[in-house]
Amino acid sequence: MYIKYFNNSYHLGLIAEYYAKYWLIAHGLKILAHRYSSPYGEIDLILQDQATLVALEVRFRRHPRSKTAAESITPLKYTRIIQTLEYYRQYHPTPHLPNERIDCIAIDHWRIQWLKNIEL
Repeated sequence: MYIKYFNNSYHLGLIAEYYAKYWLIAHGLKILAHRYSSPYGEIDLILQDQATLVALEVRFRRHPRSKTAAESITPLKYTRIIQTLEYYRQYHPTPHLPNERIDCIAIDHWRIQWLKNIEL
């Protein structure tokens, strides 16, 4: 029963988010928000990387598929991340962070890859 509970994709996705979160902290980033929601969507992690505000999407693939974790970000998801980041900026001013970027932590078969400044 215990193994079955953590075998669904929702719970594995949460575990992947926490794995990415602590991996990024170990790499010197500061967490500003986790699972930040807006009317436009959700950003898995909002971070500070020196003078840069980072919106980070965590993508996890446990089994080999036609697409890698990084390739699974759709143009619609990318647009929602941008809109949510603008919403975050509006309600959480960060003048000390003049730069911004969108990153992805891609976890394929529990191997982590940090893709910085992704664009679609």
